[in-house]
Amino acid sequence: MLAGDPKYEIRAAFPELFANYGLLSGPAFSVSYAISGIFIGIIVDKANRKTLLAVACLLWGLTSLVTAQTSSFAVLCLMRFILGMCVSATEPTAFSILGDYFPKRFRTTANSLMNTANYIGYGLSTLLILSI
Repeated sequence: MLAGDPKYEIRAAFPELFANYGLLSGPAFSVSYAISGIFIGIIVDKANRKTLLAVACLLWGLTSLVTAQTSSFAVLCLMRFILGMCVSATEPTAFSILGDYFPKRFRTTANSLMNTANYIGYGLSTLLILSI
């Protein structure tokens, strides 16, 4: 009766998930995001930003792929940690690239639209999760 139910399936794959969800949703992502964001900001000023953004997106995709395939909670936490690093690389890189494409009088609007799109995406993904 519970087979095929996504909530049951994830509980079967990761029995420790519900007891340790705070670790997975909080520090496993946030610590790497916060710390690596500082260093990525410095690297953005010195490296090819388009290449850096491409590598971050590629690694982001690979972490998502490994996350979807793993049955180890430790690997899941590691992938969340690496994902935090990848996400932290996309924001300063993208803002810097926007500065190249838009004149000064439109940069704040372009940055605001990019941030708005992020939050709309987060909100829609939450609604999709709730509808499951």
